Amino acid sequence: MADELSEEAKANSLSKYLEASEKGLVDIVVEVLDKKPETLVGDGSKKIPFDKDWQQEETGHSALHKAALNGKLDVVKVLLEAGCDPNLDDANLQTCLHIAAKVYAEDTTGDFCFEDTIVALVEGGAMSLSDRDNNLPDVGEDAGTKVQTMIEEAEKKGKKERSAREKLRKEKGMNAFGNAMAKHLDNTAAFIGVKGSVNTIAPINLAFRDKPVHGQRRHRTPEPNAWWSSTAWWSTIWLKMYESSSGHLNRLVITDK
Repeated sequence: MADELSEEAKANSLSKYLEASEKGLVDIVVEVLDKKPETLVGDGSKKIPFDKDWQQEETGHSALHKAALNGKLDVVKVLLEAGCDPNLDDANLQTCLHIAAKVYAEDTTGDFCFEDTIVALVEGGAMSLSDRDNNLPDVGEDAGTKVQTMIEEAEKKGKKERSAREKLRKEKGMNAFGNAMAKHLDNTAAFIGVKGSVNTIAPINLAFRDKPVHGQRRHRTPEPNAWWSSTAWWSTIWLKMYESSSGHLNRLVITDK
């Protein structure tokens, strides 16, 4: 059975684990789960502990993702029994249930392994969660009653988690925006020669108005379908406050051109 693995998989325990899960080689998956071998990474000088939920860097796929993608039911059951997380996000924020639902909907062979994989995942704790495009696992309009029932159960179980994840993603998005703006202003400060250290980051509002403001040039009105909402007249951005060597604060001001 080991002969079915690639040379790379034979030389690396994590690659062996993932490839065996993908190919449905249950005995090898069980062997790796039992031994929990350390894995050499990088140039081979560093070892990392075994992680049953380890995910590939490029795709974000775990062993359970790979088994679900290929309808390897026996491996799916073994991994779930070992405590693998069925709700891990891959690089597209898709869980094993997203992948299992997709291959089930696209299958033309009628093989029950794809249906049974969905059942096993939901019974093993899989929830219906939103992916990067805000889509839930979709089994298609022609799905059998058993599969539809399991997907409905997964949607009920995932309701609270979906709300929590959506909130977390929004927070991460705002943090990413703030970090990007801070970096941009750092570069701007360096370019115009602002001296001193960063004191704090403070939110200010920029208005987009029809009428001129005293002492300022006329600001243009947001056009429909602009990247900001056409109904949002105030847009909050982040500006950094710099403390000069004299102890006074200097504000970097962005003007409308």
